[in-house]
Amino acid sequence: MTLLSVDDVAVTFGGSTALAGLSFDVGFGSLAGLIGPNGAGKTTLFNVVCGLLAPDRGSVVFDGRDLHRLPPHRRTQLGLARTFQQLELFGSLTVLENVKVAGDIRDRWSWRSARRSDTASEARHVLELVGLAAMADVEVSSLPTGQARSVELGRALMTHPQLLLLDEPASGQDDGETEVFGRLLRRLVDDGVTVLLVEHDMSLVMSVCDTVHVLDLGTLSASGSPQQIQRDPSVLAAYLGADR
Repeated sequence: MTLLSVDDVAVTFGGSTALAGLSFDVGFGSLAGLIGPNGAGKTTLFNVVCGLLAPDRGSVVFDGRDLHRLPPHRRTQLGLARTFQQLELFGSLTVLENVKVAGDIRDRWSWRSARRSDTASEARHVLELVGLAAMADVEVSSLPTGQARSVELGRALMTHPQLLLLDEPASGQDDGETEVFGRLLRRLVDDGVTVLLVEHDMSLVMSVCDTVHVLDLGTLSASGSPQQIQRDPSVLAAYLGADR
């Protein structure tokens, strides 16, 4: 079954085309990768899906609902969450406070608001999940980039997403951290979260994703399993460094 359907989405900035009639689906309970060089349109697509950018044409359907005209906060309420290529954290707050605030906002959305959850305890559980329990009381501004990205992931998880959009979440991580992060992604999928991953670390993408979509100048140039993508001559030449 399809959770996210992107159909004929086009975006232009002035005379430049960012997305040129892009279409693809993401299935429930899958981990899908979205790869391509800088400028291929990956972050632009995320901005369209999340409601930060209106497309020139096309549609985005999430869990059977057309998201046209829905603002970002309503999409989050429906179960969309994302992280950003450029970190968006509260630098003067602690790790725990950064994660907890998302739960507090989520509770204010909920029809169950009369029965508020213990967001502090939930946030500590999330920090254990993303490997930051020992850093709960550390100010975020003092963290290295790799750990700061894990804070942003934890904050996204506090919204209880159905679909998690991750924009280069392994940037700033060393090899060991990336390996642990890959296992975490698979655990999240096993727990029922669908993930769409934008990432330049091809070893991570190919080791954890069920499906990989390849963008080239705003269009879909290839789509398939990691094994199929790694055998595609055009993908090997353009994105994975093989000789033409």
